[in-house]
Amino acid sequence: RPMSHRALRVFGVFLLWTVIAVLFATQLYFAGLPWSRALDWTLPRWYAWGLVTPLIFRLDRWLAGTTTFPARVALHVPLGVVWTAITIGLRLAVRPLRGSSLPDDYHAYLLDRFYSDLPIYAVIAGISFARHYAAQARRGIQEAHELALRTADLERRLVEARLQSLRA
Repeated sequence: RPMSHRALRVFGVFLLWTVIAVLFATQLYFAGLPWSRALDWTLPRWYAWGLVTPLIFRLDRWLAGTTTFPARVALHVPLGVVWTAITIGLRLAVRPLRGSSLPDDYHAYLLDRFYSDLPIYAVIAGISFARHYAAQARRGIQEAHELALRTADLERRLVEARLQSLRA
C-alpha cells in the first residue's frame, strides 16, 4: 500500500508539472507558435523545475530548522541563483536529446532564461515557506487540543478528589 501511494503521488506531481507546462504552452500557442513548438519550449522548463523542487523543499526544511527567519530568507537569494542556473543547465543538457541544437551564444541563452526563471524559484521557495508555517500551525493546534484534553482530565481528577474528600 505505501508503494502504490508513493507511485500515485509521483504521478500526481508529474501531472501537476505537465499541466503547468501545457498552460504556458497555450499562451505561446495563442501568440502564434505551433502547438508542438510551444510544448517543446515549455515542457523541459517545467519538468526541470519539477525535478529540483523536492530538493529545494528539503533544503528549505533544513534551513527552517537550523537558521533564523531573516537568515533563511537571505540564504534563498544565492540559492535562487544556483537553483535557477541548475534548471537552465538541465534544459541545456537535454537539448541534443530532444533534437534541438545547442545555442551559439551561451551567455545570451543563460540571461534570456535566467530573469524569467528566477521568479519561479521565488514562488517555489514561497510555497515551501507556506508549507512550513502551515505545518507549524497544525502542530500548534494539535498541542492546544492535547493541552485542553489534559486540562479537562486534571479538572476531572480535582473534582473526584474533592468528592472523595467530602465523603471522607
